[in-house]
Amino acid sequence: MSNIEVDTEKLAYGLKRGIGHTKTIFSYGAYNSRLRWTACGLVSAAINVYCQQQDIPSQVMIAEPRLRFDPRMRHVYPALGEQGQDPTIVDASYSQFLGYVGINADRSTFPKEEILVFKLSESDLTLNWLADYAVKHRGQSEPQFPLAKAEPDVIKGHFTKIWSADNSQPWRPIPYEVAVDGQTVAPHIPPGAITLH
Repeated sequence: MSNIEVDTEKLAYGLKRGIGHTKTIFSYGAYNSRLRWTACGLVSAAINVYCQQQDIPSQVMIAEPRLRFDPRMRHVYPALGEQGQDPTIVDASYSQFLGYVGINADRSTFPKEEILVFKLSESDLTLNWLADYAVKHRGQSEPQFPLAKAEPDVIKGHFTKIWSADNSQPWRPIPYEVAVDGQTVAPHIPPGAITLH
């Protein structure tokens, strides 16, 4: 069985740099906050292209978690590793979900971790951290957000649906611009950002 290793600093650097070379609205954002604002399809397509170039098995998935407070939300993320094995999730746009608790990209309380990396079978550890972080740093005076007052277990339950294999299926980079932007961003990801051992 192969092991995926991700250097999140290298990967974040390459993605942020590459986003600046796209013709998207995300290229105009401040360098340090690009992964807080960017579209999930763009960075997921870029990671997938990079993995294909490095002969690392990768598949882009789209989740349809049917959250009661955001039923139309869809999320795209890469699942790395050989099919049929426990995939490694590499999510460079997870931070958008902190908006559900009132943490937006402009806040100083935003997590320093720009990319989530976890084995799907071990997602509890990551999702516990994310739910606890959300509760600790959420906007207490902003009850208009759907999870602003929710307990950690409730937040985790909603977050779990986002990366659940039961709610996800393979996705192809559509529309055309996302596929092109993925090709544009991928060359800026440094060698060794993602490796297979």
